[in-house]
Amino acid sequence: MRQITGLCVVLLAIVGLSGCDKQSVKSDVVVGQMFDNLNAAMAYDEVCSDNAAVQSVNPNLFGNMQAIAYLFAQELAANHPDIKPDDIKTMVNQRRDSVSEKAASTLREKGCDSDEAKKAKAALDQFLTISPPDTYAAIEAKVQSVGGTLHPVPKEGRDGIPAETPKAP
Repeated sequence: MRQITGLCVVLLAIVGLSGCDKQSVKSDVVVGQMFDNLNAAMAYDEVCSDNAAVQSVNPNLFGNMQAIAYLFAQELAANHPDIKPDDIKTMVNQRRDSVSEKAASTLREKGCDSDEAKKAKAALDQFLTISPPDTYAAIEAKVQSVGGTLHPVPKEGRDGIPAETPKAP
């Protein structure tokens, strides 16, 4: 299994959510960081590569975009059953937009040769080359390494997950 490392590019403070236990927080944080890394990588593609990765229609990239957004929504829904599915979708989309805007702004300000850009490019390269199942395995391993567990992936639309998953970046 390939490990995804060095992807911490843009980290947002985790929104305070009620009803969290320590296991939940661990999976929320790890999956949320991966989601943030994906969105920072996509901002790099937009700002520094004129959307070359998106235009390449790379199956790993698009699979990872879909899988990570779904997994993040699933973890939030499973860890916070008091939050409505539509609110989960809104939270995920707002976080995507916030991270993307912050990363794009940083890249425009500091340039595409900055340390932030290098980290975002490395993340993008990972998402282009690592398959979604390997990305999932790396996320699962990271969650376990901090003492957490991922919830089983339910069938679409079951267990409080919106049947329409949040739009990937």
